[in-house]
Amino acid sequence: QILLWILQKFGHDLPEWLDTKLAAEFEISRAAAKQNLDEKSVGSQNLENSTEANGAENVASTSGDADSASTDGNAKNSAQNFENPAESKISNFAAALGLDEQKVDELLAKKESFSLIIGEDFIRTPNSVTLARLAGLVQRYTPLKVLVVPPRTNSLGVALICELSAQMSAGETLGYNEAGDISFGVLETDLDAPSLVQQEGTFTNYDKRVVPTNAALDYSGYELNDIACALGVCAEHAISYTPSLGADFEQVKFDDLENFYDNGGANHRGYELRNEEFAASEEEFEISPSAPLRAGEGEILIYEANPLHQFNKFSGASSALGEAGALYLSPSIAESLGVSAGDVVKIYQADSAGYDEKTGGAGKTSAANDKSGAGDENSEN
Repeated sequence: QILLWILQKFGHDLPEWLDTKLAAEFEISRAAAKQNLDEKSVGSQNLENSTEANGAENVASTSGDADSASTDGNAKNSAQNFENPAESKISNFAAALGLDEQKVDELLAKKESFSLIIGEDFIRTPNSVTLARLAGLVQRYTPLKVLVVPPRTNSLGVALICELSAQMSAGETLGYNEAGDISFGVLETDLDAPSLVQQEGTFTNYDKRVVPTNAALDYSGYELNDIACALGVCAEHAISYTPSLGADFEQVKFDDLENFYDNGGANHRGYELRNEEFAASEEEFEISPSAPLRAGEGEILIYEANPLHQFNKFSGASSALGEAGALYLSPSIAESLGVSAGDVVKIYQADSAGYDEKTGGAGKTSAANDKSGAGDENSEN
């Protein structure tokens, strides 16, 4: 609903079908209008009192009579407005989101440019296709510039290289830094994989730039190239694939990529991807706002978020940073689970919901805790 509200509030020259749909999402409120009139009336009365106090000695009799008549007229008009206050429109989307549009207007009043940053919660949702279309409409029809932050370091590059089948094939899956029947990655997996600082290669950042990375630490285990060779696609090194990544990339060898900033601060790392132009479409599509998430009986809604001072799971796992994760609960949920500050809590979901103990995960959850500070998987709350 946040995207629909942005289009409703900031959109200009919208397609007719969308303009009609958004215009229907308002409620008429006389109470809000009366409150606005009350505030304006108080301000006007204070201004009149101040003017009369400052200029009373210098006002001629005839001017005083005229001012009095004017004041009487304003009072009569104000009274009529109170009896029939103007109708005020309130956005259904703003109401559902708990937004105070007046405060939003105040915050935006002195801003010259606006950005909308979209994270992985939008990308992962089952409604992602509709959200992508709405984000495109926001970019085209509002002053906001849209930035989509990829969920992982090289997610954008992988998305440009790989195409997923509509149907999942039978057989086991290999998860590369993700869950799978066999997991291959850096953190708590079946097969160890090199981290970004242990391998040569390229990745595509959210500036849409393909940048090289060099090994800073030694690594003596399996690499992705070893798995490719086992499947019959062999190259001497992973960087041998750099000039043949696909149509979206340049045919440049890894060793020919620049990797520096000049004295003026200009970026000479790798190369920028080409922007593609597409014909805009005003074709109507179905928009069904998702229902609010509500926990069922015995369930808890958990929102995934990185620790305040971390920015991904790899930095969060670093022993050098020495920061422990934390679980933030409302007092009512903490009481219902029987946990308090300082307890160690394990979060898990049933195997039937797709949980894999090797890779972890949380969704609809139960919790176990031990007051001594040790988790106890057999004491459910």
